[in-house]
Amino acid sequence: MDTINKKNFILQQIIHFKYNILFIIVLILLDAYVTYKYPYCLVNIVDVAIVNRDVPYFIENVILLCIFQITSLLVSLIIGYLFCKINNELIIKVKNMIIEAMFSKSNNKINEDSNKVLTIMNNDVNNIEFLISRLLSPFLLQIITVTINIFVLIKINKMILIIVFIVYPLLIVLQLYFNKIIEKYSKEKLLYMDNSNNLIKEFINSINTYITLNAKNYYLSRFNKVEKNLRENSLNFNMSLEFNNVISKMITDIAYVIVLLISGFMILNDQIRAGEFTLILLYTQRIFNPINMILIIVGRLQNVKISLKRISEILN
Repeated sequence: MDTINKKNFILQQIIHFKYNILFIIVLILLDAYVTYKYPYCLVNIVDVAIVNRDVPYFIENVILLCIFQITSLLVSLIIGYLFCKINNELIIKVKNMIIEAMFSKSNNKINEDSNKVLTIMNNDVNNIEFLISRLLSPFLLQIITVTINIFVLIKINKMILIIVFIVYPLLIVLQLYFNKIIEKYSKEKLLYMDNSNNLIKEFINSINTYITLNAKNYYLSRFNKVEKNLRENSLNFNMSLEFNNVISKMITDIAYVIVLLISGFMILNDQIRAGEFTLILLYTQRIFNPINMILIIVGRLQNVKISLKRISEILN
């Protein structure tokens, strides 16, 4: 396997699941259609069925809402299952590639990389598993949701959409800032794990020597120092994720209140109907909520990015 191939090992392995990926794309398109049609049923209920007291039309749209909701849930479930299946086979292949790579290294290189390999097999690979089995499915669905909702909001009220677009640069700048912080703490965390694995391996290999020399306190002082650094780093890493989530949500919540006030004045001045008011609020919320979810996932992807780099270094 050449160097270029190794650097793209995840993508190359995923390509082998092309039929699963094709089916996932079909399901995503189905979810896009459901996302597009769902709010129009609400408008039909508020502006037509209720106003005209049309009971059959009311029931028809309620049934459609239920069908759309169930379809969206099933799509999410099936896509999640397919990614989990891909993940199970992929993780085995990645671990096999790491083991094969170690067989091709010199003794000095094996000793040098042994601690890193322990962390990779127990942590970095788990990060890739988390990416494929837990992050990819919601990430793709949320992107589709945001795209469809923006397209529909353009047709409903362009002025409201301007507020949404004003928020985007703020969120992007904020995310770029937090990405650097999260990536920094993630890299440090994995290095501390390497050191911890080194001490654990040393303890297992030399436990009889430590017992003979009565060196328990000596070992514990070294071990506790490394563990303390690791725990402090984990705290910083987790809090950077939390601050990323909280600040992003605060910005989108403020923007949503502004949209609520503007659309509220518009309906009071008879510029829009009740159904349009409902649609504006619903679609704005269906834009901001997925955006928050996407930003959360992007933050977590920084951890996966470092793990992929570390695995590539072992394979190369």
